[in-house]
Amino acid sequence: MKIISLFLTLFLSVLSYAQTPTFTWNESQSPIENELNYTIENHFDGKRFFKIKSAYNDKIFNKNVFVDIFSPNDDFEKDESDFSIGMEQPVMGKNMSTIAHHFYLSGKDYVYFLTEFDNKTKEFALSAQTTNFDTGTKSTATFIAKMPAKNMFNIGDFFVAQSENKAFYGVVSRPIGDKKLNEKVTLYVLDANFNIIKSLEHEFNFTTKQSFSIAIHVSNNGNIALVRTLDLPKMKPYKSLFYWDSKTQKIVEHTLKQDLDYQVSQFKWKANDKGCYFIGGISDGKRKVGIDLGGALPEGNPVNALLLLYFDTDGNVVLNEKIALEKQNNLNLEEIVLKDNKLWLFFNEIYTGAKRLPAKDPSKPLERDIEYSYVSTGYGIMKLDAKLEN
Repeated sequence: MKIISLFLTLFLSVLSYAQTPTFTWNESQSPIENELNYTIENHFDGKRFFKIKSAYNDKIFNKNVFVDIFSPNDDFEKDESDFSIGMEQPVMGKNMSTIAHHFYLSGKDYVYFLTEFDNKTKEFALSAQTTNFDTGTKSTATFIAKMPAKNMFNIGDFFVAQSENKAFYGVVSRPIGDKKLNEKVTLYVLDANFNIIKSLEHEFNFTTKQSFSIAIHVSNNGNIALVRTLDLPKMKPYKSLFYWDSKTQKIVEHTLKQDLDYQVSQFKWKANDKGCYFIGGISDGKRKVGIDLGGALPEGNPVNALLLLYFDTDGNVVLNEKIALEKQNNLNLEEIVLKDNKLWLFFNEIYTGAKRLPAKDPSKPLERDIEYSYVSTGYGIMKLDAKLEN
């Protein structure tokens, strides 16, 4: 296969509409300090808005999940404020079942993927539990898999992803291993009911120390892709993509190493029933920029080019294009929409910065808060004509 045409249009900070929409606005003060550090998702059920906020809380070693509920009929006054749908904490001690990942299902339901270390058996387990964000009702947890662990601080890792059509989940189980030996993992494909339908044990040709993080993607037909950053001796770090066609017992590596040691600094996937697109931003790595952020060290997310790959349902790369751009200092890929063989890429032109504040308590000089600053100079929209032919 090859690409017929690739048209590129970049609209910066401009949106046009066929007709003028009307909006009703209301401001609400959040009682949560540093809400910008939360991941926020919004849902509307036709009557009320639900704002789901989540962030890891190192005081309880678990993820906080709160819900704000707004009613449009009351000028968006809150019906509920910071209604918790996280894990209930006991009066004494802490809940050992931890929300590791959560995904939206449908209606008012999420699925939580929970991890828990069993100190008696020295095992680390993964389970799934559905939660209603209106009522807070939770289902009984469904066990998925477990791995051997040493103690609560050496437990291994579970990485989880949900397919766009919500029909599959991809899981990587990585137990604690010898730091000097090649990393060994187990990959699982789950169906919509969290049952294991495929699995594969795999040994990489590098250690966990040389590539710690795993970005996992699962396609709409149950294939799994892993993006790893490899930090190998005598070379600059680079990313590589490992693709498992789950109809087989083989993982294929596709290097993402770029000329001049440029990096694929950000990326997203977009799936359809015939395969999935990988869209990455290629960067020269020069993040520091001259912009005032009130004393914070400013950084952008530079983009010098785009990398566009397409994998079919058998895991074959049928499109591999690099698109040169005039360098943008602060493009953050936020969303991808696929419609009528057109890929619409939405960017937030945001600069970030951080500075460490003086200690609140002079007797505890090492306990210093970090103040984060954000400045957005607009939004960008890019259209790619990615029609494929045989």
